[in-house]
Amino acid sequence: MLRFLTMMSHWSLTVCLAVLILSGCAHTPVKTATSVPALVTGSVIEPALLAHGGRLALVSLKAGPQAEANDELEGLSTAVLTGIKDSLDAQKTSLHVMKAQEGQPQVVLEGYVQEFSQTGRLSRLMMHPNRDHLVLVGEIWLRRTGERLLTFSAGKKFDPQKEKPMKVAYELGQGIGNFIGAHTR
Repeated sequence: MLRFLTMMSHWSLTVCLAVLILSGCAHTPVKTATSVPALVTGSVIEPALLAHGGRLALVSLKAGPQAEANDELEGLSTAVLTGIKDSLDAQKTSLHVMKAQEGQPQVVLEGYVQEFSQTGRLSRLMMHPNRDHLVLVGEIWLRRTGERLLTFSAGKKFDPQKEKPMKVAYELGQGIGNFIGAHTR
């Protein structure tokens, strides 16, 4: 009889542990997709000259102090410039984004990928929040005199599991284009 009770207690303990483990696995907290909005700020230094507009050359963004110059950064730069171009083309502005064969620009947009930080794999394995960070800075200047007309900065923290860096770069470019367009109508 003692052996039967010992066997039953082991069996019931095993069943209880299995139920606890399975119920713990079945009930994981639901994560909501929260996207941090892109932040675009800037200042217009010469509103009259900027409003005059002209042919705008978009120069590829360079690596800033917290970004590494590589193929991925070149792709991000292209996505940002495409977003700016698409945004300005969709608006009625005094700026015309020029193609390479259209001659000399009147105004030039130059900028930097100030920061592109990615969450490391070890942090992702340890269940820390995945937040990559992309920060852009730049300016529009008059080619003839070198005078700055407008400065901008744009940044976004994002979860790489939910948003791809190229998509975020394109969205930041659109935000920059909207900011420029609002001051060149």
